[in-house]
Amino acid sequence: IDSIKESNPNCEIEIISLEKDLKLDETKELGAGFKNYQILNKLEFDPITNSHLYEDKNIHLIIKIGDATKTIKKIQGKFDAIFHDPFSPKKNPEMWSKEFFIDVKQRMTKNAILATYSCARMVRDNLRDAGFEVQDGPKVGRRGPSTVAHI
Repeated sequence: IDSIKESNPNCEIEIISLEKDLKLDETKELGAGFKNYQILNKLEFDPITNSHLYEDKNIHLIIKIGDATKTIKKIQGKFDAIFHDPFSPKKNPEMWSKEFFIDVKQRMTKNAILATYSCARMVRDNLRDAGFEVQDGPKVGRRGPSTVAHI
């Protein structure tokens, strides 16, 4: 976040994170090594939307708590980039389903990309079945490539 703001101080950044739960007490263990840790300390909880919020001049962070397969349907607006980072397809299959990817796709702009660490065939097949074009992404400390998908 800081590097984006430094390179373009007038940009507007909106980040929406869908989380099953958020244990802010556990994040304190991250300490000073986590560059944007101070943002976590400034989150305010909104019980009406069941969300944690942070806002400054250019940054709007919303952490929505709940079942992502349901909260995704309530997201308004379109996004330029999606970083899809749930637990593995074996542990969280609903987050890697064709149906979920269709809901994600409906919230993406025309030239948006979706990136994920997974290169599992089932994930890539579900992305294709949801209408994405799929390709290898970079290898990030792993044997296999990540996945990049776009509309």
